[in-house]
Amino acid sequence: MRNSLRPMVWILAGCLWTQANAATIAVSIDLAADRHPLKQEIFGVSGAPDLGAVAYPLLRWGGNSTTRYNWQADVHNTASDWFFMNIPDGNGTPSGSSVEALLASTLAAGSQPLLTLGTIGWTPKAVQQKRWGYSVIKYGPQLVTECSYFGSNPPAWCTADAGNGTCNPAQNQTGHCNASGLIVGNDPLDTADPATPQTQTAWIAHLQQRFGTAASGGVRYYALDNEPMLWNSTHRDVHPQPLTYDEIWQRTVDYAGAIKVQDPGARIFGPVTWGYCDLFGSAADNCLDGSDRAAHGGVPFVKWYLQQVCSYQAQHGVRLVDFL
Repeated sequence: MRNSLRPMVWILAGCLWTQANAATIAVSIDLAADRHPLKQEIFGVSGAPDLGAVAYPLLRWGGNSTTRYNWQADVHNTASDWFFMNIPDGNGTPSGSSVEALLASTLAAGSQPLLTLGTIGWTPKAVQQKRWGYSVIKYGPQLVTECSYFGSNPPAWCTADAGNGTCNPAQNQTGHCNASGLIVGNDPLDTADPATPQTQTAWIAHLQQRFGTAASGGVRYYALDNEPMLWNSTHRDVHPQPLTYDEIWQRTVDYAGAIKVQDPGARIFGPVTWGYCDLFGSAADNCLDGSDRAAHGGVPFVKWYLQQVCSYQAQHGVRLVDFL
């Protein structure tokens, strides 16, 4: 799909250009037909410190570091963006945490937050300490460390033991460096602890005590993680295997089902996709028409996913996903 898309686009563009030059097409629009107000929540931003001044209806808290966020200790993991590190924020408690402050300011401005909830099954350890996923001491020499990244004059705060998970098999003989130049066989427990749907519903319960339920002015919108089809690269220190149709659906059932029980008024966004390929296949197929899609009747991923949402609602009376 990836390799064939561009030629198809150019061919289509060429056809349209030829047709546009061949004839003049008149288009009339009836401005009075089928009118209805737009939902204000379609307008929003990701991160807005001056939200009150501009009054955006929606503010999204998302991105790679929200996949692994420990709400009890206010610690996030940077994933592949920065050496797979746990970074402490705020005061280390749920009340007054960096995220809670953002939610409070958003709701106070009359806007609604869209809160990303991790579904990857891991959360940073509940300690206010910097930790990293690929230790040079533990997993051998790596191509870049947090200190070597800065060249010959690294800052005093950098950690020389924190590698980026890439290696040279000729130099790293630990057994952790594969032929593709990636560190493998690392221990997720170096930075993370297992997480469950109850980890996230406990957070929602805390937010309900702080701000109220979705129906009473609290947080209304939740997103099921961030770009899960990239977990095997962005978060490969804890999820090295590419995601499949079945895994992402099972995580939807587990997490969205728990959220709806905790707050029936919540509205849930399905998994936030990273790009065009996500619409048609899983990470296991790597943007190609592969075996995972074939095993699901050749149905494009989003169509198949929505079929599961509708089927689940018909069987259980609960709509797990409200927006996609």
